Amino acid sequence: MKVNIYKLDDIDCIACSLKLEESIKKLDGVIECSMNYFGLKLIVKFDENILSDQRIENTIYSSLNDVTILEKNGVDYEYEEFDTKDSIKRRLFFRKRR
Repeated sequence: MKVNIYKLDDIDCIACSLKLEESIKKLDGVIECSMNYFGLKLIVKFDENILSDQRIENTIYSSLNDVTILEKNGVDYEYEEFDTKDSIKRRLFFRKRR
């Protein structure tokens, strides 16, 4: 079992946070999921033998258009955006806190 805590940004309403929470709960391997709209934190408890961090993060981005992951488990994210033929994609990089 593993627990990831995501700090998010650009969630506009409570309905959006509920939509995100429900999308994560539907994934195979999720044991528990809770979204705190006011704190902008998503806590996901899951079986890492069934579900990967990348799948959770892809679901976060596919559930809400403008959401941004600021931190995962206390580590900041950095983004590099690049164009492809069909869309703009994001690459995630971890950056240690200073």
